Formats: sequence, C-alpha cells, structure tokens
Amino acid sequence: MIDAVADMNLDAFYAAYRADGHGRAAYEPSVMVAVVLYAFATNVRSARAIERHCRQDVAYRVITGNLVPDHVTIARFICRHERALADLFSEVLRLCHRAGLVTPGVVSIDGTRIAGNASPEVNHTFDQIAREILAEARAIDEA
Repeated sequence: MIDAVADMNLDAFYAAYRADGHGRAAYEPSVMVAVVLYAFATNVRSARAIERHCRQDVAYRVITGNLVPDHVTIARFICRHERALADLFSEVLRLCHRAGLVTPGVVSIDGTRIAGNASPEVNHTFDQIAREILAEARAIDEA
C-alpha cells in the first residue's frame, strides 16, 4: 500500500495544507491516504475502527510508522478530502492495469428487475431445507 500510494498523484491532498509553518503540523497526507485506502480495502469503514487498528494491527502500524491518528483526525481527513479520495479510484485502476491485474474496458451493469414466477409451495426457508436434508440423510442411513 505504501508503494502504491507513493506512485499516486497526491497534489490535491497536499494543496489543502499550509506550507508556511504556521499552525500545528498535520499528519503526512500520503500516510493518511495509505491508511484510509488500506482500511477501505480491508472493509474497515469507521474512523474509530481505523484508529483501533492503528493501535493494534501490525499492517496499520507499518503504514503509519507507529503513529496513531485520532478517530476525529481520520474522520476529518475523509470528509475534507472526500472528492480527492473518490478521484484516487482512477489512480488505483491505473496501478492495477500497470501490474497486469485488470484490463481497461467498458463495464456495464443491468439493473432490470423481473418478477419471479415461483409458486409459494416451492419457496422454502433455510430451516425447511435443512430439515429436508436431515430427513433425507436419515432415510438413506436407515436403508
């Protein structure tokens, strides 16, 4: 993740911070981007959960260099850079293409809804199917 973020164009993230030395130093934007992308890639969405992982998970600790950004800092970063994070998706696709993981092309999704034609008698719940399988297994064992 660290190498992938190093290859990305992060100008939009750096432009949001002061370079004149005034104010408290911010976390390095590339580190925050790497943490957020890694969290989203591992299905961690909550800022509090990301903070917890930064404390406990070795992968997160490697990305952050053993720093633990507060959940408020993480949430503000995500809100402040929402558009820039969305734009990184094309960067991720470019990196995946360069690595040979994807082939660029058109992706289409069909959201057509079609009414079902199944009889209520043939619709079964998970429990009903499980009971039928167990009954069939017992019948086979007894035979």
